[in-house]
Amino acid sequence: MPQSTDELKGRVDQISAIFKSILDDNHVWTNLGQAKQQQLTTGINKAYGQAMSFLHEYVTTQAAENKGRTVVTQTHADVTVGQADQLFAKSSECKSVTKPEKGAVNKIIGEAIEQLGGQTGHHPRAGDVRIVDVKIDGNNNPWPLAGGTYGTDRGSALLANIQNQAVAELDAILKANKAGANAVRTWLMGEDYGKGIVTGTGRLRDVTTSVPNPINPVMFAPTTQKLNPNSTRPVYQTMGGQVHKIRCLTIKIRYEFPYFLLDAMPQNQMSCLSEIVVQVYRKTDGNLTTETAKVKKLIHDFTDINNIQTQVVRV
Repeated sequence: MPQSTDELKGRVDQISAIFKSILDDNHVWTNLGQAKQQQLTTGINKAYGQAMSFLHEYVTTQAAENKGRTVVTQTHADVTVGQADQLFAKSSECKSVTKPEKGAVNKIIGEAIEQLGGQTGHHPRAGDVRIVDVKIDGNNNPWPLAGGTYGTDRGSALLANIQNQAVAELDAILKANKAGANAVRTWLMGEDYGKGIVTGTGRLRDVTTSVPNPINPVMFAPTTQKLNPNSTRPVYQTMGGQVHKIRCLTIKIRYEFPYFLLDAMPQNQMSCLSEIVVQVYRKTDGNLTTETAKVKKLIHDFTDINNIQTQVVRV
């Protein structure tokens, strides 16, 4: 019989009390000995990491539901959004990294790709964007750059260096000779652009539609509006303006604590990276490409120290 939520909440309270009774008393902690200290440290870090992953998955699900979209969990992936034939249909593996080492991020990305490749019971639909959505907790992990340790803040870096290294890291992970990675590459190469003469490729956020001119719809040409301003899904158009999905693997890295950048900025301003999106898909020339699809930066303006302004910029 499943446990009730009250029983589970009771256990959470007990776990918290046990850990606090040990950590709050230095005498108790010291008498554990080094081996038990390490065991407890490992247990706490694993529990924390698991909790953060559950939270990330829950927030992703809620965000899709708040948009009125169909959501299915733990079937095709952690979270699947949209009907199979919709342009924004996607299946996401939602992960969280709490360790500070660069290698911890690469490991979790590799595991997520194996899941998206059908190695753990999840089988994304053929038309879904397959997404690895990773949240990096803390300000220690310098991914994709080398290093990282507890107790040491990561340094600053040039955005170009982060982007270039991220593409290189993800390209290497996808090319690893593993069953899931091989399956994902095979799926990506299955894109054949076979729905008519291709007139152009781009991203869903750039697809526009004509609407009546609000000033004078008779005398002035129609205006255009972007239908999906934040979507990075690769698409192509055929004769007649029809929009079609391109098979795509998206790796989204979110920094819980933004990554400070060394890029030149106007006086009293500084910038930091909060999100980078890299995508892999087959181009019309038949080759797979790995490229940056979007970066999200926060621009902080300290001109008025009593009223610091923050601007979100998507590039």
